[in-house]
Amino acid sequence: MSQVAGSPTGNRSFDADSHHPGREEYSTPAQKGEENTTLIYGEIINPDSLSPLSLTLSPYYFSKKSRFMNKTFNSPLSEGTFFDGVIDSRVRKFEFTLDQFQDPAYFSLELEDRMLIKNMLIRPGDSLKIKIDLSATILLFGGPDAAFYEAQWLLDRSRNQESFDSPRTLVISSANNLLSDPKNDSLFQAANDQFGARLEFQTFGKKGLNKALEGLGNAESELYSQLQILKSFEPKLDPESYDLLLLETYASYYKPFVSTIYRFYFNELDRIAEGEELNQIRNKIESQLLGIRDGGFLLKSKLISAPYLDLQLDKMTLLSLLNEEDFGSVVSANFSGALKDRILTGFLSANLKRYENPTQTLESLGSKVESSPWKERIQSLANSVSTDKAMPSLNWTDREGRRSSSDQLDDSPTLYYFYFSTCPHSARYFKNYLFPFYREKGKDLGLRLIAVSVDEDPDLWVENIPHFSAEEIPNYRLEPDSKEKLVSHYEVSGYPFTLLTDSRGKVISFKLSAQDYPDFSRKMTAILNSSGENEKEKNPKSKQP
Repeated sequence: MSQVAGSPTGNRSFDADSHHPGREEYSTPAQKGEENTTLIYGEIINPDSLSPLSLTLSPYYFSKKSRFMNKTFNSPLSEGTFFDGVIDSRVRKFEFTLDQFQDPAYFSLELEDRMLIKNMLIRPGDSLKIKIDLSATILLFGGPDAAFYEAQWLLDRSRNQESFDSPRTLVISSANNLLSDPKNDSLFQAANDQFGARLEFQTFGKKGLNKALEGLGNAESELYSQLQILKSFEPKLDPESYDLLLLETYASYYKPFVSTIYRFYFNELDRIAEGEELNQIRNKIESQLLGIRDGGFLLKSKLISAPYLDLQLDKMTLLSLLNEEDFGSVVSANFSGALKDRILTGFLSANLKRYENPTQTLESLGSKVESSPWKERIQSLANSVSTDKAMPSLNWTDREGRRSSSDQLDDSPTLYYFYFSTCPHSARYFKNYLFPFYREKGKDLGLRLIAVSVDEDPDLWVENIPHFSAEEIPNYRLEPDSKEKLVSHYEVSGYPFTLLTDSRGKVISFKLSAQDYPDFSRKMTAILNSSGENEKEKNPKSKQP
């Protein structure tokens, strides 16, 4: 890995009077940085926008939706000076200097809402040049450390190409039910008669299960093209980088098969077979899972790779279900030290809020985690499920543009409803649950209902208040910094999101799971009544004589 992003080998000549821009190569090197400082110099041609580029750095991968410890950097786009070698007037330059990580991490590059690079590994100390031409759909890597990034891009392209060229598989209970409609059947047959995409139905049964199990045993042959690509880069990569990319390649292959067995077939096993045949199938699944290539890779690679963690989460969950053992016990039996901590933390990060009693689950599994940064992640998860803690101060504006904050509200039990306009789930939840309860019981119980939009567009927010909220309650729009605070503190992964606080500003409940409105109303009433009694016990002076 190098510290200087130098010019490409050889000199690129151009005609100073040329009227055909866009033919010159990179020529502006990044400056030498400190050890472990990563330098990125880039050029972009974008005919649609001149918005700044945003780079998100993820020093550690905890789960797909986790943003814990992520950092975001913005780079304004600047014009070339001619003498820096940027001759094309369409080109804009950008630069990033990163020194917030010590081991290979992941980064994404985004232009407004358009993802240009997603979750690519980046190494500390690298000097990288990136060329992006959105008018011609071109992405190139340059600089002395380009091989590591070019290899990733080609491997990802190979995976996407194989997926694109294969039939789209739909796993369903019965294809006959879907195709029993003559119209559907004729559309399906007509599509099969044409050159292009293909749809393939895979029904729950032995055939589909066996196909997934066979896939687990065909890694070497199915990965031939990708392994050849990676092999061609081996002379240009240090052993640790090669090992990491090799692990990512295998884990990315195994993950879909394990996920299919876990999510689609495990709960169907009793229907597929019974008796001794069922035992044989369960044993075969376990044998194939244990046969997944895991040895020979560096521990450091396993502590970094996102596909590896996702694979192990599904694999360990499936093994715990097959053997009817506690997930934590299965993980502890197969892993130790930091890797055990990473897998336990990843499981909690991805699944904690699915449990009826998430606090108890967090205490049970989280207590086994001992090392950093996994221990810090466990603590952050506690914020997202623990009650009797104060809500962080949030800043917002009302419809007239007046700024205020949650700290300025008086002491009353408050139900905060966070949403974004255009989300139909938010509208239904408010109209069918929150607002009816507020009108029928909430006001009499002293409850305050506040609607808080996370919309970026104030006009969109105001225009849609009648559809997603109500005029008779306070309506606010969350400021960007507070939105980030809310999302990171409570691990918000979707909307609507609700918080119920007592008169002290302490959280007493998150979004309630309810079968219907009567169930929701009963639970909310019980929580508010219980909170009121607790308040009297904690503040005896507030009791009536």
